Amino acid sequence: MKKILFYSVLIVIWAVMVLTYALIIVLLGFDDKPAYGFYGRFGAACACPEMWLLLLGLTLLLRKKLSRLIFKKETKFDSNPAILCLILGVLWLLFTVFQRFTSSIIQQEVIEQYQESSE
Repeated sequence: MKKILFYSVLIVIWAVMVLTYALIIVLLGFDDKPAYGFYGRFGAACACPEMWLLLLGLTLLLRKKLSRLIFKKETKFDSNPAILCLILGVLWLLFTVFQRFTSSIIQQEVIEQYQESSE
């Protein structure tokens, strides 16, 4: 029963972190999705797999403390999967930001060329 509680709490922690991230992104206006209202932008911000991976790594790092709290004993967890998730999440996030940035620059250049050629 304690194992079910342990894994359930880990899942809830991860979900709360994802929802908090999405809320911050929407409230600060960092989302680049079209304005379909708050809930549409919030849903689009929740559907960010690179942040899922990054936040999964953070959640996996919390396993030791959560285990100590629930099981009342010291349990050893391998931190390599957590660190790997963090690294891959950060790299994926940087790649996505770079791709969106270059895409917007190229889009602006194409629009300017089209406007010049249509004149």
